[in-house]
Amino acid sequence: MNSSFGSPEKHCASNAEGLLQNCDALSELGSHFEDMRARGVREAVERAVKQSNQLIREKLRSETRLSLTSSEERSTAPVTVEDGYPLRFKKLLESIPPLVWTLRQSIGLLRSGSESIALVGRQFEQIVEQFPQLRWHDAQKHEFESSFAALLRLIEEIEQVKLQKLFAEIDEDILGAYFFLRGEVKLYWIPIGLIAGALNVAVEDLTVVVLAHELAHAYTHLGRDIDGHQWATNHFGDSDLGVIEGLAQFYTETVTDRLSNRFPNAHSAYEALLAIQAGPYKTHLEWTEQTGSRASEILRWCLLQARAKGKAKCAEFETLVKGANERLKRSK
Repeated sequence: MNSSFGSPEKHCASNAEGLLQNCDALSELGSHFEDMRARGVREAVERAVKQSNQLIREKLRSETRLSLTSSEERSTAPVTVEDGYPLRFKKLLESIPPLVWTLRQSIGLLRSGSESIALVGRQFEQIVEQFPQLRWHDAQKHEFESSFAALLRLIEEIEQVKLQKLFAEIDEDILGAYFFLRGEVKLYWIPIGLIAGALNVAVEDLTVVVLAHELAHAYTHLGRDIDGHQWATNHFGDSDLGVIEGLAQFYTETVTDRLSNRFPNAHSAYEALLAIQAGPYKTHLEWTEQTGSRASEILRWCLLQARAKGKAKCAEFETLVKGANERLKRSK
């Protein structure tokens, strides 16, 4: 958890695109990628970015009171949707058989199918009586029951592939990335589409989550405070992963909650993704548990303090959070 956000092995710390894998690299999933493209997954990601980009920025600006613009220059943190995926995501792809990926994309459909079969099975006698023209008999009831049991076993086997265990081994953003040396945000539509299907959430909702997370990195790094100060790039990159990702996760949680009137299912997508994440992606949970309803106020103050000090360390940031929380309690 305490490795730095900008460690050289992380693709977000690179100025080159050599750390990205072309989407045709895995022949076993090539047809699945093409199916995703045909179903308009990339367009769905691009549409969600277009609809939410400015709204997310407005909420981040309101929450952090930091701005990506100034009178002297403009730091826009441009957002692009990319083909391909980071090499770390390739390892995740290769650890799960292609057929399982395909079936996990339809897990909601499989569940609804099992529910349909179960419904017919429960009402079989009444259905036979009500619709004699179907000429069903008791043997067919057994077929329904066998199909239901087989489908349940299949769903259970598919869900045995624990994404949480696989995600726990990844300590960098793989659905999108903030390239802090260039001040750019990239979203990867293939990982977003695959994980959205695996989590049974809409591609658009997961896109809002990923975009909020990456833009939160941009605001905590490049955002100018009232005096025009930013977080020095070398200090931002050298700061502990737990601090940088914890802040991004906190603001992602806050923004998706604040935008519930425009994107009502984005916060649920955030929670679904959080459930399979681990390590630095959950450090904010302890902060919010400590600070409660004052979390936004306290964490904003701690963010400014960390930026002023330079490199942010997990232990020091936790001390800041505890100290600020205690002072607010005493003043109250």
